Amino acid sequence: MKPARVGALATLLVVVAHAAERNTLPVVSVCDAIAQRLELNGQMLAIRGVFHSGEGVWLTAYPDCGYRLVTKGVTWPNVVDLEYPNNKSTDTSLHAPFGVDAKNIHRFEKETARPFDPNTEDILATFVGLFQTYSDLGSRVNPNMQDPRFGFGHMGAAPARLIIQHIVINDVSVVKKEPRR
Repeated sequence: MKPARVGALATLLVVVAHAAERNTLPVVSVCDAIAQRLELNGQMLAIRGVFHSGEGVWLTAYPDCGYRLVTKGVTWPNVVDLEYPNNKSTDTSLHAPFGVDAKNIHRFEKETARPFDPNTEDILATFVGLFQTYSDLGSRVNPNMQDPRFGFGHMGAAPARLIIQHIVINDVSVVKKEPRR
C-alpha cells in the first residue's frame, strides 16, 4: 500500500473511532455528575442539563435534583461550567486531547438563537467533553467571605467544569420551565 493511502486510511480510522466514541459515552445529568464528581473527574462524558449563558456558559441541574454538595458549611450550586479547550494556555488544566467541533457549536448557537422567554422556558442540552473538578474542593471555600467559593467559571461558583468537544445537536430542546421547589 502506498504511504499516502496508509495515511488516509489511518486518518479515516481515527475519524470513525472518534465518531463511535461520541455515540457510546455515558450520558449523565448535571445532578449525577456533581454527586459523582470525584469518580468522574478526568473522564470524557456527555452531560445533560439546563443551558445558561451570560456571565459565562454553564449547565444547571434539573429542578428535581435532590443532591446538595456542601463543603465547610458552604453549599455549592448544582452547576457545571462550560469551557472551550485552549492547548496554548499556560493553564494546562484547559488543555485537552481534542479540538472543538466548531461547526457543531455554530449549529447549536444558530438553533438556540430563536427568541425564547428565559422566565418560562429552558434550553435542555447535552454537551460532550472532558469533565474536571477539584479533589480538594473543601479547601477552596472560605465561609467568612461574601463570595465564599473558589471553583470554576464566573465568580468561581461551579464545583466542576466540562472542557467542551461538541454538543449533541439532536438532543437540544426548548421546554417550559418546571416550577422551582
